[in-house]
Amino acid sequence: MLRDDQHRETIRAAAHPGQEMLRGRLRPMRALLDEDPASVAVSYQAMIDRIGRKKAQRQLGISLPGRRAPTALELKDAAREYGWSVITLAPR
Repeated sequence: MLRDDQHRETIRAAAHPGQEMLRGRLRPMRALLDEDPASVAVSYQAMIDRIGRKKAQRQLGISLPGRRAPTALELKDAAREYGWSVITLAPR
């Protein structure tokens, strides 16, 4: 999740190049920024399903009230309202 507009602009500019540690080696990577609320919601929902509600709240920095997982529509609305985004790192 990104909240810093300066970093968001840097990544948005052109698939921001960088480096990331992968399997013990520093490898060149590019960061892909996804700001579409619908696809961001799908990514968040997949993470919540994979690691569980309690862990997702800590790792994603979100609050999930109630005892059920949020629906895709609720996540989409939250992504739009709070400006959530997803960064995917891919090898260059």
